Amino acid sequence: MDKEINDLKKKLEEANRVIAQQRTDYMKEINQLKNQSEYLTRIKMHGYKFIDVKFYDATELLNKDMRELINGKIKQMRDQYELSLIDMQERNKYLQQ
Repeated sequence: MDKEINDLKKKLEEANRVIAQQRTDYMKEINQLKNQSEYLTRIKMHGYKFIDVKFYDATELLNKDMRELINGKIKQMRDQYELSLIDMQERNKYLQQ
């Protein structure tokens, strides 16, 4: 019984640690987005590019099956987008002739 309680305490501590890290990363992400917004406003006229930085990964807390499902859907959407893009490029070439 004590072993089970200790195992549950360890799981709870790990969950608390992960949540605390997620909170920190999320706040970093919000701060970075705020800075990017201000930066983009200032340099929009000059055409400069910025580096996209990510601190927060919302999928980190998902189980492996859910991540695979989401990644599969994203791949499916990307493939569909690429096919649509190719089709539009071919139509554009045809129209320009």
